[in-house]
Amino acid sequence: MTHDIYIILTLSFILILSPFIAKLVRLPITPVEILFGSIAGYFGLLSDNHLFELIAEIGFYYLMFLAGTEVDLRIFLSIDKKILQRGAIYILALYIISTLFVITFHLSYIFIFLFPLISVGLILALIKEYGKKEKWLDLSMTIGSMGELVSIVLLSIVSASLQFGFDSKLLEVFILLGLFFVAIVLFYKGLRLIFWWF
Repeated sequence: MTHDIYIILTLSFILILSPFIAKLVRLPITPVEILFGSIAGYFGLLSDNHLFELIAEIGFYYLMFLAGTEVDLRIFLSIDKKILQRGAIYILALYIISTLFVITFHLSYIFIFLFPLISVGLILALIKEYGKKEKWLDLSMTIGSMGELVSIVLLSIVSASLQFGFDSKLLEVFILLGLFFVAIVLFYKGLRLIFWWF
């Protein structure tokens, strides 16, 4: 019980202090809160708690839901070719650096695909704070969406490969995944047609 009180006090202190520090260093509140949380965790002020896992999962799903409502994959059809090319080069550079880092420090190869993950949720939190009219945030969201799309595809391939191996079962999984995406697109088109008609 006393342990839980210390955790609540630490979290309260971080939440109260973050806006003042953010204003002082001219940074958004969200990154400052993340930084303070990391420091508190490193020094043992925030130890493992079953509620943390629950709240973390809920928070992650909520951020992903919000990010999903903001990400419009149709922007890739109208995006400037130069931005698309530079974004692709940036994402490729992330994977090259990630690969070199993993090889240098002898880490598990799964980290090659985990390190380049771009947090669209964090970008969304910044959009909520600064507004949608900021060009740098709009560009960040576009590149972030590209990065997320690439990461999701690669992680899906790696995850399925580790689970099923490279055999007919893996091919079956990808065929089902492809059919699922086709079904979602058709469902979306059908709903748009219904709404347009009525």
